[in-house]
Amino acid sequence: MKKLFTFLLLTFLCLANTKIFSQNEVRQKANDLADQTVVYPVPAKSTEQVSVAFPEQLNLQSVQLVKIDGWVPGGWVQSPQNQKQINLQLPKLSSGTYVLKFSLLDGQVFSKKIIVSR
Repeated sequence: MKKLFTFLLLTFLCLANTKIFSQNEVRQKANDLADQTVVYPVPAKSTEQVSVAFPEQLNLQSVQLVKIDGWVPGGWVQSPQNQKQINLQLPKLSSGTYVLKFSLLDGQVFSKKIIVSR
């Protein structure tokens, strides 16, 4: 009985110190990351390098380029290492609005719009 009580007490103490994030808190963090992430130059030229500066070092899983209508140019996906700034070489693109979709290792996803001109 004493072992059960000790186990329950330790479990309670562990849970009491665990922060559980609501869906709104996770969404707000992703929105904050998107708001504080800077993509330049604006507008980007087709076949140009684009720089992305994050507010903090992120554990990126992948970066995907998607045209605003959902088209993915040539399956373009990059997997940069954990960095605070990355440089992405764009493929030859037609002028238009695109989205860079950032996926983090912890499951968060956020995006930034970029405009490409020729």
